[in-house]
Amino acid sequence: MANVEIQDIILMIVSFLTSLAVVLIFIVVGWYIVWVAFLSRFKLMRELLSVNDEETSKDKEAKSLASSSSSSASSERKGRQHVTSQRT
Repeated sequence: MANVEIQDIILMIVSFLTSLAVVLIFIVVGWYIVWVAFLSRFKLMRELLSVNDEETSKDKEAKSLASSSSSSASSERKGRQHVTSQRT
């Protein structure tokens, strides 16, 4: 009798873990399909999940180049203003 009860407990644990694994696999596959089909198109979702793709890196490079060129241009203007004020 005790042997049958142990087998039942083992089968119950195995079936529970198998069911849990199947549910988790369905959830992961479902989210992946939703990500590929819909969510990856939104920049906000990519930023929230810190996904680096080519578009994001190109945008960052363009912004850094624009900010560095504008800061160097403004420093040149300040230098010219300082030189012209000394001449007068």
